Amino acid sequence: MRCSRLLIPREAAALLDESGALLVIPDGPLGYLPFEALLTESYTGKGFGQAPYLIKKLPVQYSWSAELLWRPGPERKEGAVVQFDPQFSKGERGLVPLVQGKKETAPLAKLRRLAGSAAVLAEFQRWAPKSLLLHLSTHASAGVGSEPRVEFFDQALTLPQLYALLLPTELVVLSACETNLGQIAAGEGVMSLARGFAYAGANSLIATQWEINESSTAQILAKFYKGLSDKQPKLSALRQAKLLYLETTHSAAQQSPYFWAGLSFYGQDGTLDLPAAFPLWAWGLLLVFILLLGFLLFRRFR
Repeated sequence: MRCSRLLIPREAAALLDESGALLVIPDGPLGYLPFEALLTESYTGKGFGQAPYLIKKLPVQYSWSAELLWRPGPERKEGAVVQFDPQFSKGERGLVPLVQGKKETAPLAKLRRLAGSAAVLAEFQRWAPKSLLLHLSTHASAGVGSEPRVEFFDQALTLPQLYALLLPTELVVLSACETNLGQIAAGEGVMSLARGFAYAGANSLIATQWEINESSTAQILAKFYKGLSDKQPKLSALRQAKLLYLETTHSAAQQSPYFWAGLSFYGQDGTLDLPAAFPLWAWGLLLVFILLLGFLLFRRFR
C-alpha cells in the first residue's frame, strides 16, 4: 500500500517530487516508524532491494520539534572527533562482545578511538563537552523495566544522568540498539536516549529504531563517514550510504529494511568541518624527500 494513502496528505504527496527532503516531526507511536522504508507506490516484486522505498525518492529528516531545528547550534565548530568502543571482548558485565566498531569509523582522520577498557564513563564525561563528533559503538537499552541506558566499559550512563550533562556537540552517532526508543509521554513524544543527547546540547544525531545488525550498521556508517569526509551534508551522506548499501549488498535477505532503516537522522543538517587526513601524495613526497636526504648523507659520509 502506498505510504501517502495513510500518512502523507494527498496535497503534500504531490510535492514530494519537488522537495529536497522530507522533514518529519512524529507524534506518539509514529516516533517508532522509519518513514524512509515506506513504499511510494504499489510493489508486487519478490526482492527487498528493488522495492520503491521513500528513501529512493528523497532523504528523510526527523526532529522532536520545529524549535530544535531553529535553535542556534554549538558555537564551537572545531573539536575532537572521538569514538567510544568498549567492545566487551570478554563479556564484561554480561554484555555480548562487539567486533565491528573499528570498521564503522575507518574513513575518519585524526580520530581519538577509546577502545576496550579505555572506553569508560569518566573519559566520556571528559571528552564529550569538547568534541565536534561523538561516536558510540556500544550496547544500549530503551529501558523496559528500568531506566534507558547506554553502556560504557565500566558502567552505564542512564537517561536522567544524560539530561544533567552539557554536550555542545555538532554530531552524535549512536551505534547501539534502541537509542531512539522509550516510553511515550503525552505532548512530548518518545523519551529516548537520543532525545536526552539532544536535550544535553547535541546539534544532530544518528539514532536507532530497534536492535540493529552490527555488520550492516558498520558498512553503512563507514560509507556515511566517507561522504561526510568528502563534505557531503550529514543528511545526504546518510541517505547515500544506505542507497549504496542496497546497491552493493547481494544478499536479498540483507536488503530488508531491518538491516538499513534502523538508523535515523535527527536535528540540524549541514556539513561537518572534520580534521583533514594527510593526503597520500604528501606521504609519497615525504618518502621521496627522506630517501633523497638519506642518499645525500650516504654520499657525504661514506
